[in-house]
This record gives sequence, C-alpha cells and structure tokens, in this order.
Amino acid sequence: MKKALELKKKYLNEREKLFDALIKSNDGVNFNKNHTQLVDRIVKALVKEILNHSPVSNFSLIAVGGYGRQDLSPKSDVDLLFLYQKSNKNIREFITALNNSLWDLGLEVGISFLTIKQAIIDSKKDIKTVTKFAESRHLIGDYEQYGEFVRSIKILIGKLNTLKLSEKKLFELVDRHEYYLGIKSNLEPQIKEGIGGLRDIHTILWISIFMFNINKLEDLSQINIFTSKEIKELRTAWKFLLTVRAFIHLFNDNKGDTLSIENQLKISKKLSYRNAKKEKGVERFMKHLFVNIAKIESLLNTFYSKLPEDLIIKTIYKSKPTRTKPLGKQFVVEKGFLHLKNYESKNFLKNWISVFETSLNYNLFIHPFFLKTVEEKKKVIKKSINTEQYQTLVDIIVSKKNPIHVLRNLNDTKILSELFPEFGRVWGQVQFDIYHHYTTDEHLLLTLYHLNELKKQSFYKEIYSRISLKFALHVALLFHDIGKKGPKSHSIYGKELTEKIFKRLPLRDEDQEMVLWLIENHLLMSDIAFKNDPQDPDVIASFTSIANTPEKINSLFLFTLCDIAAVGPNILNEWRISLLRSLLYNSRDFLQRGLDTISYSSAVQDSIKTNVLRNVDKSMNSFIQKNMSELPSLFWEAFSSRMIIDIFKFYKKYSDNKKSIEVNFLNYENNEYSAIVVICNNRSGILKDIVQGLSFSQINILGSRVISLNNNDVIDVFWVCNSAQKALKEKNEQNRLVQNLIASVEGLEIEVVSDLLNIKSKLEVLPKITVDNKMSKNVTTYQILSGDRKGLLMDILNIFHKNHVSVQSAKISTYGEKIFDTFQITDIKNKKIKDANLIKSLEKQLIKIL
Repeated sequence: MKKALELKKKYLNEREKLFDALIKSNDGVNFNKNHTQLVDRIVKALVKEILNHSPVSNFSLIAVGGYGRQDLSPKSDVDLLFLYQKSNKNIREFITALNNSLWDLGLEVGISFLTIKQAIIDSKKDIKTVTKFAESRHLIGDYEQYGEFVRSIKILIGKLNTLKLSEKKLFELVDRHEYYLGIKSNLEPQIKEGIGGLRDIHTILWISIFMFNINKLEDLSQINIFTSKEIKELRTAWKFLLTVRAFIHLFNDNKGDTLSIENQLKISKKLSYRNAKKEKGVERFMKHLFVNIAKIESLLNTFYSKLPEDLIIKTIYKSKPTRTKPLGKQFVVEKGFLHLKNYESKNFLKNWISVFETSLNYNLFIHPFFLKTVEEKKKVIKKSINTEQYQTLVDIIVSKKNPIHVLRNLNDTKILSELFPEFGRVWGQVQFDIYHHYTTDEHLLLTLYHLNELKKQSFYKEIYSRISLKFALHVALLFHDIGKKGPKSHSIYGKELTEKIFKRLPLRDEDQEMVLWLIENHLLMSDIAFKNDPQDPDVIASFTSIANTPEKINSLFLFTLCDIAAVGPNILNEWRISLLRSLLYNSRDFLQRGLDTISYSSAVQDSIKTNVLRNVDKSMNSFIQKNMSELPSLFWEAFSSRMIIDIFKFYKKYSDNKKSIEVNFLNYENNEYSAIVVICNNRSGILKDIVQGLSFSQINILGSRVISLNNNDVIDVFWVCNSAQKALKEKNEQNRLVQNLIASVEGLEIEVVSDLLNIKSKLEVLPKITVDNKMSKNVTTYQILSGDRKGLLMDILNIFHKNHVSVQSAKISTYGEKIFDTFQITDIKNKKIKDANLIKSLEKQLIKIL
C-alpha cells in the first residue's frame, strides 16, 4: 500500500527526532510516552485505511500491556486487543492487513481478537493475560464496548482474589531474582529482567493495580506506600533505565535488553559521558547505571514492607505465614523484616551493626526503613563506630553462614564504602576484559559466597579444616581486588590499601600477615597451574619457594577457587579445578618429602589409581592395569576420577576396534560446555589437524589437555561449546563434528559449517608472547596472550608445524574474548629448543598472526 510506505517513512523520521530529543533530555519515560503516541497515530491511520477495503463494525481496538501504559520502547511489543461482538468474514482480513502493515513498519506487533467473554475466559486461565489486560487504553472504535471491557476486567480481578494475583506476581519476581543472582552488578547487565531492572518497577505497578486499584506511581503516595521523595527517586531511575533501553534497541535493532560492552561504549558517548584523568566516561556511565539499579532494588524492598505480612512471608521468604515476634529487647520482626524498636540517635548508633549480624544469624530480611536510615547516617556512623562494632563486622565476614545477602546490604547502603574508602574506590567499577562478568565490588562479595558453597563439599571442607588462620582467608577474599585500576600492580596496591584498613579492623598480627601475603600472591597459583606444568619438578620448586608452608598452600588453593568462581558462571570448570588440584597435591607432597623425582607425587597418584580401580568392573580393571605403564604421570592428576574412568572406556574401545581415531563426548551436569575426548596415533601436526576439524565445525575451544602416551598414542581432551555458547548435546551436531575430525586427521575434505550467529565486535587486546626456556629442562614454553578470533589456534599450530616444532603439551585457556595459551614445545629431535634464532623467528611469526 502506498499509504503504508508513506507511514513507514514518517514513522522512521519522527522516531529519529525522538532520539535527538532523548540525547538532550535523558528522559526515557518521556521518550516512551512520545513513541507510544507516534505509534498510536500510525495505528489509527492504518486502521482507517484498512477499513476502506475490509469494513468492520461494532469493534474496539485497544492497546494493552506496556503499550497500554504508554511505555513503548523502540522494539517493545505493540500488543493490541481487537474486541468484537459478532464474527464476520472481514475481521480476519482486517487483522491480517493490520498485522502485516505494522510488521512492515518494523514494529514488533501482537494482535489478539476476542469477544469480551473470551477475554475474560483467557484472563482466568493465565496471570500474564489478566496483567496485560489490566493495563489498557482505547485507541479506536466503540468506546462503550471498551468501557464494558475495563469494568469486566476489574470485576474479574476482584473475583480472582487480589491477594492470590499479587502472590503469583511476587513468585514470578522471586524466581526471576534467583535466576539473575548477582546480575545487578553484572558487567553486561540485563536492563529489563535483572534485579533492580525495569521488570521490578512493572511488578510494583501490577501489584498496585491488584491490591490498591492504582495505575500510577504518583498515587502510591496518597496511601503511604511511598513518600513523594521516593516516587521522585523511582521516576528518576526509571527514566535512566528507559533511556539506556531505548539506545540498546536502536543499536541492536532488536528487543534484547542486555547492555553489551559494545553498547556501553556507544551509549556513554551518545549521552556525553566524557573521559577524565582518573575515570573513563563509560565507567562513570556504568556507575550511574548501578546507582539507579540499586535505588530501584531499595525501593522495591520498601514496597515489600507495605504489603500484608502473610503475603511477604509466603512469597519472599518462601515459607508458611508466621506471626510478628520480638527478637531481643532492641529488635522487632515486622511483616518478615527485621528492624530496630527504637530509632533514637544514641540507640541507633549503638545497635546498627547488630541488626546486620542478627539478620545473618536468623536469616531475616532487614527492614528497608532501617537500611535507608543507615545510608542517610553513614557519615555519623563512621565517626561513632568503635572497636567492638568493627569486631562484629569481622564476625559477619568470617561467619559460618553464607554472608552474601548481608554483605550486599552493607554494600548497597554504602556503609562498607564509608567505613573502608579503600573498598569504596571499586564500587560499581567495571572491568572491560569480557572475562569478568561482574563489577569489582560484586566480585569481591561473591568470593565469600563461593567459599561458603565450597565448604559444603567434603573435599574442600577437609582442606578448610586444615587452615589455622581462617579469618585471614575470609578477609583477604573481601579485599584482594581493591587495588584495581590503581597506580601500580593491583596485587601490590591492594596489599598497601589493606594495610591501611588494618588500622581500623581488629585482626591478630598473624592473621594480618597472612591476609597481606594472600593479597600480594593471589594470582600465583592460577598463574603457575594454568601457564605451566603443575607436575614439573622445577615448576613445583618455584611455586613452593613462595608458598612455603602447608597453611599458605591450602589457603591459596581455596582462595584461587573462590576467586575464579566469582568471576562468572561456569568459569570454574573441571579442567581448571584439575590443574589447581594437581598443584595442591604436588606442592604439599614436595614440602613433606622434598623433590625426589622417583617418588615425586607417587602417593597422590597411587591414591587416584586405587580409587579408579575400585570403581570399575573386573574387565576394565585388568585393561587399566595393563596400560598403566603407557600413561605419563601427569595423566592421573589432569582429570577427576570419574573422567579418568570414562577416558579409559573410550581408550579400550579405540584399542579393541583399532580405528584411526576415536571421538567421544562427555556432558556431565553442565549445560554450558562439553568435553570432547579425541584418541588417535601421534604424529607430527596431529594437534593442528584436530583443531582444524573443530574450527571448521564452528566449535569454540575453552580449554584443552594434550596427553602423549609412551606407545605413541595421544589422548586430547578439549572443553568446548558451540557458537550459541552451549554444550554439544544434539546428536546431529555431534555426528557432524566427528565426521569433520575424522576427515581432518585422515587428510580428507572437510564440511565447513557456516556460523549462523552474528559475531559482535571485539575489544582490543594487546598481544604478548613470553618465552620461558629456564623453568623446564626438557621443553621450551611459549605463553601467548591475545584477543580471540576464529581460527587463531589453528594458525598458531600451523606455524609450529611449518618450523618442524613438536607440541608436547598445550593448555588452551579462553577468557571471554581473550585467550591465554601455553605450549610446551621441542625441536625435531624432541629436545628442548636451544637455537636462539629459531626461538626469535617463532616469536616474530606468531606476533604477525595475533
């Protein structure tokens, strides 16, 4: 239709003007309102045009959901309800024409066509439907029919029980918050669904409709849900998040609501956040975002506190309703929230920290009024805090219970930053390296969460029990990254800042000494384990020259696990754990008996072998014992006992069938990555060919272990995900990969799989190559740091192959869009490379491809 083309041009021109105004105002609420009105005009014009061709009578076209409340972001769903009284043949033609015209404009449209009776029936069945219909506006058609619809929905809400409807919306919220644990401080936050996101504001609105028959935020002040100041704060946060969301939709040209790093850079520039000496514009933009997210979360808690007690206990606490009960003389639990009985200044300053401690001990939410008071009086608290209160704070940090929620309360109220400005300097600090999923402050809090989770497992619990200076481990985890983006190495600067903290924090001298050692050396164990061979005697000697006591080794082991786990989901995988565990065993063994290469780590390996043999049948037991001598010692500590058993099953199948290559998949509990076990005969360039098969299949390699056997077989294990960042579980996908691996190893033609996903632009990573020819007597080590790209690993291995260099061991580590790969190589005679010209030539060739 000519009219439709004119409307599309008009829509795009008008939308561009709205974005120009948004850049000046930063008012996303007003943008959405104006965008809604623009779409209203388009819809009405289209309806009038379509009615000329497909006349329909006795109908009402209604905007519902976000469109109904005039909250339409650029790619939000345009939800329409077409109400009619009697069906006729023109209705479907009308709906189809309207739907197609709106899609042609680039709008995400959804149209329901129902009678009022059908709308009520659908609403009874589904909470989301009644929620959507509760927010409606008349657009065009029979207004009396619309009025009848509104009355019918209100009557239905009353009949369905407002408490039950509110309960369902709160359960939705609780489930969403649990799924997005930690997301409010995520490096790439979810603006809509995350904690403190837009959906939390929507939930406040929906429950207000059900419970109080109120459709506007401003009206909540009239019934003392929020003060006028709080409504203004919520409006301000809403404006900012909607501004960000509008630009996300513009730049992505879709309705996704995750704020990617790429868009953070673009949006901060659009909104004129300029770089300063100490802070980049994008960093200030993200801090501003996190301030608003924290404010929404805080006001959501205030909203909770005004709802019926039984509703809050049942949903937020997920337990049966309980009566309000006193908790000591100075505390009270009201509607499930802990707060002080007396807020008089002297009493408040005396007991404020005890509220946080009691919240932790009794697993109670803290009353929003108390948290707000703490934030308002944080400077007064700092002036009046005494040693006993600092000790209570230490008790919270080192608690046997998981302190994450209480620590988040302390962080969100800014009291943690006020008492420890050294910690406050990293509040909301983003780390633009893709590897870290969270802001620095959230990462530090999550380390203590993961320590508590680790202690639930017997192996880690036993190691924790061996540590004498437990307080030191907890405190070091909380402060180890406070030196980030400082004037020197963050480990050294963090140590210096923590020394200042110790002037306030009551900790024994021996605990302080261990805290400072852990902070200074907190990267030591991961660096050694991931960049070297944790079974090499020289490597162990180097590590234990610094971690020179069992106390330090045990503490650093748990510290490293917690630090990696708190980086983001699925970063602490079985491969990384196995390397750290190997270094733990070998370094403790070395301290006990010295570096005797004959008996070196034999006790640990014997224990693993015994466990493996105990858990297999007689036939497999015999096979394993027969082939033990072919396996290098590093095999036994490279994998878990469960994985070793599975690998032996694959190796037996390979030996029995006498195939040229055996490929198998291991998918344990994780859905984000798989392990691929490739077994074949060793030869020059075999690793290159295997990687080529993976690369041509659009497989992302997250990590690998290469095990060369004494009988010239090789067992290569790759931890991988597909282009959708998921484990390889589909049979078709697995079969295609196996075919490509076989073809690549046998020199046949490979089916190249096209990448269906768009690859987002990369952050620039300055490449660096480190050559170590001293750590080992047998191999030369190349460590390569670079930005990742398709085919990079294959290009690296090609260079080694062309220069007649053999890869004896490879560790492939992917950290988001950054790789850190370690290759232990030998010359054509399988000796350590001593030719300085070859070493230099390899380095030059590698740097060219990075």
